[in-house]
Amino acid sequence: MSIPTAKKDSFETLQKENQALRNQNVALLGDGEVFIRRDASGIMRACKMPVSLSERNKEIQRIGEHWMITSAGADKLNQLPGLNIMTPPSVVVDGKEVSNPYIERHPKTRAIQSVYVRKIIFGPNPIGNMVGVDYTLFFNVYTYFLQDLQVKVRRYPVCGTYGMKEKPPASLSPDRPGRALVFFEIEDPVGLWVDLSHGEIQEVFNQHVSRQKFGDRHAQSICTRNALLKHPAIAAKTVEVHNGVAKITVYGFKHDFDFKKFAELGEKIEKGQTDPREVQVERAAEEARFEEVSMEGALEGDEYGAVPMEDQERIASSSKPAENPAKEG
Repeated sequence: MSIPTAKKDSFETLQKENQALRNQNVALLGDGEVFIRRDASGIMRACKMPVSLSERNKEIQRIGEHWMITSAGADKLNQLPGLNIMTPPSVVVDGKEVSNPYIERHPKTRAIQSVYVRKIIFGPNPIGNMVGVDYTLFFNVYTYFLQDLQVKVRRYPVCGTYGMKEKPPASLSPDRPGRALVFFEIEDPVGLWVDLSHGEIQEVFNQHVSRQKFGDRHAQSICTRNALLKHPAIAAKTVEVHNGVAKITVYGFKHDFDFKKFAELGEKIEKGQTDPREVQVERAAEEARFEEVSMEGALEGDEYGAVPMEDQERIASSSKPAENPAKEG
């Protein structure tokens, strides 16, 4: 029986690829998802492996129509790469170098208004070259407060409405006359008039107070998560979830750097004195997105571990299809 040319060619190609892998001391384990490369002495030098993240373990979370990797999930993904996480002593704010993290507080209440935090992540990429991520995050408490109010007003029109400061509405609902309305500016002269006596608005204020109290901690957690996910050893572009579990491919690489070398490299990245031949550095500055802030607060809860009711509702409803998708913007 003659063997079809296509199959013969395919078989010969597989043989060549297999021999090439052997020559490089490369092994594919199990179904081929795990990839290991060893050096001449048999010591593992590189490894590629899928890591499972579970919704039950709060390593992934669905926000709206999208799945997101949580801070706990990012920490788990870093177990194989072992990327170095560094908090430099300074961060640049408005062109000036200030202490890191930099916290702006209300002059009277001393509550947190905004946080600037900077993290540096560095380690080998999938092919062994050293890569650093110098990441700065801006955490604006008032912006997230306004976004929470907007969500409530869209969902419950009786608790608030858009308008101008000079023209307060007489009443938000005929069933609730004489309620105390307060104006919060979005962009002069437009803002939101909200009913402070409404339970949904009170929930927003509870969450706002929590962010004012724990903004520093939340900002640092989000900053570390985002910086880790930007490194090519992890770099999860999409998160596909099946039965509450997502598999994310990560890369590990054995190197010869000791603590002293890493400390020196981290200092060079911090000061911007790196040699491109030694390490490639990606620098980014972003504002924490509302979804990231909501996820962080919802999964962490308050100082007693309790998750705010509005976040329980947001997470529960985010996994359900919209009642009228055509009206979603």
